[in-house]
Amino acid sequence: MAPRPSAAPSPQGPSGRLIGKPVAARAADPQATATLPATPTTGERRETRGPALPRRLGVYEVCGELARGGMGVVLRARHPKLGRDVAIKLLRPDACEEDDVARERFLREARATARLRHPGIVAIHDIGTDASGRDYLVMDLVRGPDLKTLLAREPLGPRRAAALLQKVCEAVAHAHEHGILHRDLKPANVLVDERSGEPLLTDFGLAKTVGRQTATDSGRFARGAAARDASGVEPSLTQDGDVMGTPLYMAPEQVDPARGPVSPKTDVWALGVVLYECLTGRTPFARETVWDIFRAILDEHPEPPRSLCPEVPEELEAIVLRCLEKHPLGRYRSARALAKDLERFLAGGQPLAQPHRAPRPRRRRGSPLLLLALLATLGVLLASPSARARLRRAARA
Repeated sequence: MAPRPSAAPSPQGPSGRLIGKPVAARAADPQATATLPATPTTGERRETRGPALPRRLGVYEVCGELARGGMGVVLRARHPKLGRDVAIKLLRPDACEEDDVARERFLREARATARLRHPGIVAIHDIGTDASGRDYLVMDLVRGPDLKTLLAREPLGPRRAAALLQKVCEAVAHAHEHGILHRDLKPANVLVDERSGEPLLTDFGLAKTVGRQTATDSGRFARGAAARDASGVEPSLTQDGDVMGTPLYMAPEQVDPARGPVSPKTDVWALGVVLYECLTGRTPFARETVWDIFRAILDEHPEPPRSLCPEVPEELEAIVLRCLEKHPLGRYRSARALAKDLERFLAGGQPLAQPHRAPRPRRRRGSPLLLLALLATLGVLLASPSARARLRRAARA
């Protein structure tokens, strides 16, 4: 059973994230409006008007607003000498002044992402503070929708979904191999370039930096690491028992820390949820309240994708269900291993994951002792004179 959460509700961070102690059972939108836009670099968003925007941030000329949330705003800007368009994520002044943890997470996103160089990860170019004390990040401007928007428009076919997720897995694997867990993988944090169709991973605001691991490591990261690594990035701003993530995409060990530490296999679970959603149009543990979602994640098995969408190949269903094993040991050992199994599927080979088989109904067999008892009772009845007389009369009739 799921652990009973604290009575005090947790604050929600970007895109319905839960940040803090376990939430109380209550009706809530698991993908609530973002407090900071989750896809800060997409160039597809319609520019909006709000409070007066700064005309310049550092060397960048501000061209307009892309999105606005409770903790800040995302701007479209240009480097005047290079002629390059960028996206700038700008914190609200009061967010910088009142919430040191929010500010540190904002800066941690910059430090973590700056360590990564991968074509499937949105790059950060600069970080700074404006004259009023607001922190900002300068990032790639990706022109195109996020995966959440794409899924709302049209379903993805099995091969397209597998190909897209295979590339996302490669980006996640790159982060893991540099000691960074994302911890908030979901469609809203995957941008799809409108020209190339390539996915790009973004929003490392909940990332956790741990010891550097190799691609062949089983993914056993140290629990509660608190020392800085060689890069100077603070591994954790949370305490034991904290719940962090977006409910629909959280792994059992995120919901209930007693089940073990977060690890690369935590991100593998979330990748499985995203692939499930790409194939079926829904998440595997969608429920009405956050508490019901948590209980389902901990105690219930997901409905097999083929039962919702019969055109999903058995091999791809097997890959999804292996990602969603409750115990981390049952999942892929790494995001790289998951990427390779998706690659095998796309090449027409046999994935390592075994196809799902519905349990066969057990045939009920009579108990030998019960059968002997029935025969003994029948023998006693037939041995009585009255019973024999009734049988003779029945035979003559």
